[in-house]
Amino acid sequence: MKLLTKVFLAVSLSSLLLATALSTGLAAPANKKAKMDTLIVKITKTSVLWGKVKVSYKGKTCNASKCSYKVPAKTKVTLTETPTNKQTWPFKHWTLNGKTKSSKSKLSFKMTGKETAVAVYVFK
Repeated sequence: MKLLTKVFLAVSLSSLLLATALSTGLAAPANKKAKMDTLIVKITKTSVLWGKVKVSYKGKTCNASKCSYKVPAKTKVTLTETPTNKQTWPFKHWTLNGKTKSSKSKLSFKMTGKETAVAVYVFK
């Protein structure tokens, strides 16, 4: 009988400690999902799409004038542009949320909400 009482007390104490940890935030619930942000990638297009953009997150490539991705918040993303024809329509620069950022082929940033990146190509 004494052994059964000790086992019961140990199980009760373990349950109490777990409940306390969960209610005070010491242990995160297993089903909590990460916050996801939206990344929009746009590419200059006339009758022809003038490039493509590789997105470092999951190795995706945008081959359309507009692509949308769900990315975990605070994730560092690197975009790499490749022109369709660099002699006719060379890459000019990146814009991020409407602001010119870089004329290099790669653009890196941290996801902090909805981010819109545009690969700008110009006719030569």
